[in-house]
Amino acid sequence: MSLIIRGKPEVVIVSGTVDSMPGFDLIRALVSMKVTNTTQVAALTSFDLEHPEVLMLPEGIPVIQLKSDLQDQISRALSAFEYRFL
Repeated sequence: MSLIIRGKPEVVIVSGTVDSMPGFDLIRALVSMKVTNTTQVAALTSFDLEHPEVLMLPEGIPVIQLKSDLQDQISRALSAFEYRFL
């Protein structure tokens, strides 16, 4: 979290499962905090799109599933950022 606040990256892709804090919680925190709410965030997960954790993500957060079309999903997520901030 502090690295994101200090570094101010343009894009953050967060794994749904992170050791120190669940990734889905980190995404919700980043979206809700004034200092990071304009940071473009995506979730990376092996969960199905209907999984409760995925469904609880804030609206508009791209979800990248760990499947065979990973490269296409990353491209779609980056495109979603572009359209969201036009």
